[in-house]
Amino acid sequence: MPTPPWVTELQRINQTLGKIVTSLIAPGDLRISTYYQLCCELKACLDTGQSLGLSGSDEGHDAEFVGEVDRYRLLLLRLQSILPPLHARLLCHRSLLDSQRRRLEALGAWTQASKQTL
Repeated sequence: MPTPPWVTELQRINQTLGKIVTSLIAPGDLRISTYYQLCCELKACLDTGQSLGLSGSDEGHDAEFVGEVDRYRLLLLRLQSILPPLHARLLCHRSLLDSQRRRLEALGAWTQASKQTL
């Protein structure tokens, strides 16, 4: 019997979400180019999961679907535990970018001032 399309979609979501969770645990392996892209990927996984009705009861579904739903829930729990350290990393990264921006602004101001004196 062929796999129903919602099970196939849930398997795809679980695969994507699993890669994201794994890459967040080992930050050196992050294959997503930007944090914005990471946010978009996570939102797509969560939205699709919600549209499949994964927040409700598992009654009346076949074993394959229930197994994928269980995997989805476990991945969300792992993601929930990763979010606080990720938030801290993002704050550190933002601080670094702010410092670099201030340095570049100071350099730009100095360049403008030196042009005016010449």
